Amino acid sequence: MAASKYRFQKLYEERLTAVAQNMQGNIRNALASYSRDVDNFNHFLSLIQKETQDDYEWRRKERDDSHTWLMDVQAEEVADRSAVHILLEQMMVVNERITFYTGQAERSEKQNTQIYAEMLCWLAETYLQVNMHQEAWDRLEEARKALEARPDRGDDSVQLSFARYHYVSGIYFSLRDDYRRNVRQLDQALEILSKVKIAGNHVLHARVMNSLGFAHHNQAKNMWRGPAYLEMLQKSLAMHQKAYDIITSAVGEDNHFDCATYLMNIGVVNLDIGWQFSNAKEAKQYFRKALETFCTAEELAKAMKLEVGIVSHPDIADCLYFLGKLSKDNGDPTLAMKYYKQSLDHTAELGRQLNLQ
Repeated sequence: MAASKYRFQKLYEERLTAVAQNMQGNIRNALASYSRDVDNFNHFLSLIQKETQDDYEWRRKERDDSHTWLMDVQAEEVADRSAVHILLEQMMVVNERITFYTGQAERSEKQNTQIYAEMLCWLAETYLQVNMHQEAWDRLEEARKALEARPDRGDDSVQLSFARYHYVSGIYFSLRDDYRRNVRQLDQALEILSKVKIAGNHVLHARVMNSLGFAHHNQAKNMWRGPAYLEMLQKSLAMHQKAYDIITSAVGEDNHFDCATYLMNIGVVNLDIGWQFSNAKEAKQYFRKALETFCTAEELAKAMKLEVGIVSHPDIADCLYFLGKLSKDNGDPTLAMKYYKQSLDHTAELGRQLNLQ
């Protein structure tokens, strides 16, 4: 049974990937292929959400024993409950995802309340990206009711769906500037993820940590500068770093598009910490950390061929400018000019990208 389930998952994952490669060029045909194969899609979702630890251990053992007749040794082991969601994020623009998730939710409402709830959470998360807050909250409420109605709500698989519900709810309260409820929802998601024994929840785990980093960073912006402000920034930095560590230890730095984003977030917090210090030496230390992280994120984004917006982030230009100013104040005009020139180049590139959009 485990072998059959793995074969189906791997086969359908490859079919999804093939469609993803075509998505940008021909969105209509790609979506039509999903519609024709909706039963397989729902079955695939059901399998990855209900995977047991025994299934996971079987796949790991088979891979370790080099049973290549079944395993694709070149492919990364995929055990992520949200594998399909991650794939769709990369291949669809927001409006197409809204249409797709809505259709899947309607089809699965009577068939499988857990898949239905997951689709509602994905739909709510997508609504939040286009500031449709009330619609997002309505979908989250539907998802919560569907999950709470399940007799097996205590099972790990269903708990993982609850974790996604709390994660998206946390994003909702973040956009409403409600720090207390934002953190409470994310902490609930984190508590579930720390207990759930199903393997492969690293993407969601990292995203919860990253969102906590944002929550603390945004709260810091509402505080007076001082020890409490610096403590909140350090707390934010620790969460963003943890998110990056989780995802890179699970899939490798160059195998997930969130990695570059987490690096940029680490850089931004280091930049804000640098502004906290009046001492030039301490400030320069954090500005350099920020710049180093930004440069690593740039290279990673280019290597993964991500959207160019991350490559010329405005904070990079700010960081270079302040390093230039510190160099000038320290009596090194040559180095100052180098940083100023790089800052101008980044600003010009960012402006060019915005014009192209």
